[in-house]
Amino acid sequence: MAKTLDQLTSVLKQLDTVDAVWRHHNSFARNEEGQLIALSLSGSKEERILLDEKAAALEYLYMAGNEGLMEVTFAVPCPG
Repeated sequence: MAKTLDQLTSVLKQLDTVDAVWRHHNSFARNEEGQLIALSLSGSKEERILLDEKAAALEYLYMAGNEGLMEVTFAVPCPG
């Protein structure tokens, strides 16, 4: 079963900005509306991740170093 963004962010450190997440692995940031705008995940043992509707405002995604990760599903279009 794929992990959702809510499940992933519940164990990651919340930071204030996209730039802060860019500099710090295993963290995330939300905008003023509470939407997820940045996610950094590395060293995870997850095999499947679902980027659901909560990823609609995502500006930054970093997922390197997840050797067991086999599948990432985007349930919403990536913001442009």
